[in-house]
Amino acid sequence: MKKRFAALAMAMSLAMITGCGSAQGSAPAPAVSAPSAAAADSSKDAEVKETTVKESETQDTVAEKNASEAGSSSLAGDPSASSWPGGTVQLYVPAAAGGGSDMIARVFAQAMSEETGGNFVVVNDATGGGSVAAETIRNGKADGLNLYLGHTGLCGSIAIGQYNHTFEEFQILGTITVPGKESNIVCINSSLPYQTLEELIEAAKAEPGKFLVGVQANGNRHFMQMLLQKNTGTEFTIVDCGGVADTITNLVGGMVDMAILPVKNASQYIEVGDLKGLAVTGNERSDMVPDIPTMKECGYESAEIPSISMLAGPLGMSEDDVAKINQTMKTVLENPNVVEQYNQLAMDAGYMTPEDSAAIIDEMQKLYNDAAAEMNK
Repeated sequence: MKKRFAALAMAMSLAMITGCGSAQGSAPAPAVSAPSAAAADSSKDAEVKETTVKESETQDTVAEKNASEAGSSSLAGDPSASSWPGGTVQLYVPAAAGGGSDMIARVFAQAMSEETGGNFVVVNDATGGGSVAAETIRNGKADGLNLYLGHTGLCGSIAIGQYNHTFEEFQILGTITVPGKESNIVCINSSLPYQTLEELIEAAKAEPGKFLVGVQANGNRHFMQMLLQKNTGTEFTIVDCGGVADTITNLVGGMVDMAILPVKNASQYIEVGDLKGLAVTGNERSDMVPDIPTMKECGYESAEIPSISMLAGPLGMSEDDVAKINQTMKTVLENPNVVEQYNQLAMDAGYMTPEDSAAIIDEMQKLYNDAAAEMNK
């Protein structure tokens, strides 16, 4: 049965509710400075410059990169044989400055600067949903000085055909963060009579399409909603409400009936009774809402699609540079100070080898592909 999608332009008469779709935290952003022409003094903290790339049109044709190797690699190289970084490293982040992805990048850039004595620059480019940043790296010089620092949300663009390349066309260098314990939660408007996920699912099955669910179109929560419908055998009417803050506004105001929301954003509304939390989408209960069961406890497979941040470069990088970069990442991501900064962002530092990173990205892609298949039914 074809899934209903209602792209509603809703006039907001309610006051805007504080919240955001990205992880937030109290970790300070690194200082901003222009990159030095020479290598930074290793006895000083290198500073990170923010370069915001303005929206621009994607070129009609992009030169295809000749590559026969897979995107993943084991640590076959010799880190001691690499002179990386040997120059300013630009980290292309497929998101605007100030959000969760940017904050993750800044913690990483500062730590890598301190570890190597080099200069790491954060380049924010959200053009084309992040596809321009990805293409810049995919088609770039394989010298390790221009790298992609994004997350598995790009898998969604790949799944629905908005980005016509895959992570196999990149050199995966390693993961940076993996989700912390706090995940997402299925919430409904407090006026609805249902007290459990089972009751909502039963009502949704009885009247397919009756209930309106708020998402950000083609965003992570949209894909999770599709997995929820697949795993529960239900059909909801999808409403594009925008980001998390706008979705909460619409849900509290009764303009939609249900939404999957980050626990950290929804818990305060559940506590005061503005929303009802029915089930946590992850595999563990949340400390913020400890009385609310998981979907698994309710008898359903999880609908959680975790966001994993990773570092990638173009194919063709030398094995020695790949090994040096990954070894440096391991040192940085095991630093207690860095670990604590990511904990403040509700994320965990998540070092993996290039090979293991490529494997987990492949698993994420399968989840997005499954959700995208539900969208097309």
